[in-house]
Amino acid sequence: MSLLVNPIPRRQPIRRGLGLLGDSLSGNCHTIGATVFGTEVYGYAAWIAARTGLFPSYVDNQGKVGDHTGQFLARLPACIISSTADLWMLPSRTNDSTTAGMSLADTKANVMKIVTAFLNTPGKYLIVGTGTPRFGSRALTGQALADAIAYKDWVLSYLSQFVPVVNIWDGFTEAMTVEGLHPNILGAEFISSRVVPIITANFKFPCIPLPTDAGDVYSAIRPFGCLNANPLLAGTGGSLPAGVNAVAGSVLA
Repeated sequence: MSLLVNPIPRRQPIRRGLGLLGDSLSGNCHTIGATVFGTEVYGYAAWIAARTGLFPSYVDNQGKVGDHTGQFLARLPACIISSTADLWMLPSRTNDSTTAGMSLADTKANVMKIVTAFLNTPGKYLIVGTGTPRFGSRALTGQALADAIAYKDWVLSYLSQFVPVVNIWDGFTEAMTVEGLHPNILGAEFISSRVVPIITANFKFPCIPLPTDAGDVYSAIRPFGCLNANPLLAGTGGSLPAGVNAVAGSVLA
């Protein structure tokens, strides 16, 4: 008889920031400068925020238009040291498909470097996406298409052993794109609908419990006070509860 017990999977506590690493699918998801308005705002992070309570700040958007996975690595340290986002997403590697001389093996090596960095950093977590298909004039063909599909399969079958992964390839259609590549509002909703269940299954955002008891907010033995709807504890009729025991010199005494 085995004494081993399968532990119940534990949802990891994280801060409420949501970071993005990648190419234009990340960089243009929401504005990446405090005073900049993007011409393409795909918005799937906003959908995720609305459905989970996470907050995707522009300071944690490490996406850059046109970058391939090798160029992602330059911004990886900023993800690891972020003081606001513990959870990061790497949704796409589509520019690897159009970068001359870049192979599927190169992509896998770069992504594994990113995954390993997160695994080696306690308290930091990564969700990897399969990427989305391309359509029309942006469509991939031949070996580039075969590599994109092989990457999707590799993410789902291999990377899923190490980090949460999300399939945003299957079911994504041309009608969900702006111009055959970048997601429109329908695409943003689709992506978020695939990501949110993975976030809620693996992570939690613990709140700070607030004191609600009726204590003297000026009490010398309760220097940090307490929260309640009636901070002077005077009640509707102006009388104090008998248990307040107001300290001499406070506004309650």
